[in-house]
Amino acid sequence: MVGFRDTAVLCQLIHNFVHDIFQVRLEVAVLFFATDRLQSLGKECEELLHAVAL
Repeated sequence: MVGFRDTAVLCQLIHNFVHDIFQVRLEVAVLFFATDRLQSLGKECEELLHAVAL
């Protein structure tokens, strides 16, 4: 028979695993968003520099 403590430990391990996966996915999503924003900002700066140079 599985004891309550064993079940609680297993549930905690599963919870930690799922939490870690979502944390990594969130961090990756934030990195992709930040990269996209930086690329957009770089393009805007480049266009501004070209406009000023003219």
